[in-house]
Amino acid sequence: MDVIDADAMTDLGLRSANFPALQEELRKAVTTSNFDPDASRELWQAALDRVGRSLGPQVRAGFETWGNTFPCDADTILPELDAWERTWPDLANVLGASRSASLWREDLLNRYRSTMRKTGFEEKLEGRLSHPLSDWDKTCFRHYADADLTCDGEFFTTLTLGADRLQLARFWRNAAASLSGEQKSVIWKLGQDIWAQMHGAMTDDDLKEMRGEFSDEEDFREALAFLDTYRPKTVELPHPDILLVFA
Repeated sequence: MDVIDADAMTDLGLRSANFPALQEELRKAVTTSNFDPDASRELWQAALDRVGRSLGPQVRAGFETWGNTFPCDADTILPELDAWERTWPDLANVLGASRSASLWREDLLNRYRSTMRKTGFEEKLEGRLSHPLSDWDKTCFRHYADADLTCDGEFFTTLTLGADRLQLARFWRNAAASLSGEQKSVIWKLGQDIWAQMHGAMTDDDLKEMRGEFSDEEDFREALAFLDTYRPKTVELPHPDILLVFA
């Protein structure tokens, strides 16, 4: 789409010597597909084939590698990454609340707070969306956007999710370079404790609080049975260096 330019894609990890040419081939592939919203797999393959024919195998390989590794998949596909993404905000609070925090913990917390703000991609996207959309982008919105979008930015949720995860991975890459193995283990243990509190078995207090939300015992028991049946097994929080895979 026109609203996503080369500068924004660089923030997402895609570097292309001739992004306009790549963008044009992708546009042709979308047009050829008749904007079919249910043909995503076919469109992806057609786009790769077109890029390979027009721009060469090296450009195709670079674009394909980026597309296959960009961390925008659901938590069921990238559960370990999703686990750390949800753990770090609470972990930062723990680091900030510790009165006996050592210097390295304070440095890590400050680095996290200064890094994990709105991504550069999101800022650029918001800026470009503040201007009228091009005719091409209007056409894409008309064919692909859900009717219940509350704002244009929601259309790009997949990209902003990936941008957030890339930023977290890059934060840890930079932070990990100055941490010892023992310090990383401390962070891992704190994270595991937080993750267990978030997803561990319900305590008696949890059950009492939940019981208060229901007017009768039967509804309460049905809710418990539902949780036991449909609550998926939670992934174990891996060592934080798992983030380096995505940095």
